[in-house]
Order: sequence, then structure tokens, then C-alpha cells
Amino acid sequence: MGMAMITSEQATAPGDRLHSLALTTRQKFLDGHRMTIRDNGTVHAVDVERWVGGELVPQPLCHTAVYGWSPEALRPTRKPITCQRCTRKLAAPDEILLPAGEFQPALFSRSMLLAQAA
Repeated sequence: MGMAMITSEQATAPGDRLHSLALTTRQKFLDGHRMTIRDNGTVHAVDVERWVGGELVPQPLCHTAVYGWSPEALRPTRKPITCQRCTRKLAAPDEILLPAGEFQPALFSRSMLLAQAA
């Protein structure tokens, strides 16, 4: 039994495979898709982070752990965001997050309050 020969078409540098994997994964989350992780129903906002080899990959905005990061674990969805940590990160600094996950704009702006105090 001899050793199998690998042709140049079959041989791919690890960096090329990482680039291809990162690109394919990023493409799943284009056009405003959000993400779920594995079979968990929580919907996260999507952020992009540097990964192995400097490649950019999608991840949850809240940075919740994705144990054993795998592109198959990240699933695109168009459902509304249900992760409270992602929702808080998306809120403007003076907005109030209501229990139902909606935002209540501030009654007074910070600049208006500072102007009145002066």
C-alpha cells in the first residue's frame, strides 16, 4: 500500500482555508441578519471581530461566549433581537431600556440639563 500523492489543486495553504471560512461565515450575516447560537433561541445583534490570522468573523455584539467557535454554531435570522445585553449596547447613552425590550427616549437631553444648570 503506497502513500497517496496530493496534487497542487488539492493542496491549500491553511491561511487560504481560514480566509475562505471567515469570508463564507461573514457572508451569512450580510444585509442586516442577526444571529442565534446553536439551538438557543436568543437572537443577538452581530458584530465583527478579528480572529485567527487577522481574519474578520461575525460574533454576538454582547460577546457572549461561543464555546469552540464554529461557523456552524452561528445561524443567521431576521427575527428581532432578544438578547438584553445586545439591546443595551445598541441603546443611546440617555435612553432607558424598558422591560419589554423597547427603548424609552430620555425626557430631557444631557445638553439641555447642562444648559439649565449653568
